[in-house]
Amino acid sequence: MTGQNKPASDMPIALSTMINLRILDQTLKSCVDDSERPNDIPLSDVYLLVHLTKPKRIGQLADEMQVLRSSMTATADRLEQQGYIERIRDQDDRRAWILALTAKGRDIQSQVFEDAETIFHEVTQLSEQDIKTLDGLFKKIRTNMKASGYSKGLDI
Repeated sequence: MTGQNKPASDMPIALSTMINLRILDQTLKSCVDDSERPNDIPLSDVYLLVHLTKPKRIGQLADEMQVLRSSMTATADRLEQQGYIERIRDQDDRRAWILALTAKGRDIQSQVFEDAETIFHEVTQLSEQDIKTLDGLFKKIRTNMKASGYSKGLDI
């Protein structure tokens, strides 16, 4: 950390934690931005592929990713044209479409998952156990945020 970003040792622990989370977030974003994306797919398109862990409606994906449905539709159109996803009629509502990964899309998703694991391990240098502990703490924080109303407007 540079001196400018280094939390003071006499700083309250909550503030120090907030600063450290921001530094981690910025560092991870920078590493992801600098990493090679498969087939030069735009990052926004990669995010859709990452969230499509099972077939989902466009509206559900838009809500999860906190984007406009019109933006999601445009991204889905692009990915469908490139052969990464396919649209399937929803059997429960014939007016609706479900998005699903194709084999080509699953290959990209797998590569992105592996790259994310590598980047996170390289940046944090945490053990698997530490990562599991951290993940558990973040899940607890999300649950608490949702219960206390601090997640208003966020799909967490």
